[in-house]
Amino acid sequence: MSALSMSPYSWLILGAFLVLAEFFVPGFIIFFFGVGCLITGLLMFLFPMPDWLQLIVFIASSVVLLFTVRKYMPNIFGGRERRRELPDESDEFAGEPAVVAEDIPANGRGKVTFHGSLWEATSDVAHAKGENVTVQSRKNLVLVVK
Repeated sequence: MSALSMSPYSWLILGAFLVLAEFFVPGFIIFFFGVGCLITGLLMFLFPMPDWLQLIVFIASSVVLLFTVRKYMPNIFGGRERRRELPDESDEFAGEPAVVAEDIPANGRGKVTFHGSLWEATSDVAHAKGENVTVQSRKNLVLVVK
């Protein structure tokens, strides 16, 4: 008996563990090794296999699934709402207040606290930390303030 010697049940248990582990480890890779274990375990119920063949079936099925099916998985598990891109410029925040969190030099960049988040900000005039400002517009992820 070699060091590998796994029963069909061992393959199935390991496969189930790896598939479940995918919920805790991002990347959607471990899942395919789990499915490879499940395939190997199920095939062993039908065809007794020597250790070397078990290993080949596991590796081959895992790698083939990884490289052929992985690209389709975000579409299946991604949900209905797709990520939408923000327009380059927007006046959606125009007129709203913000607080300077990091000095903004004239025609330079600093940071403001806006809606509870820290944003990059730019202005024509200098603003000191703690000063209340008003958002004029947004250019990508930078707020233009006055």
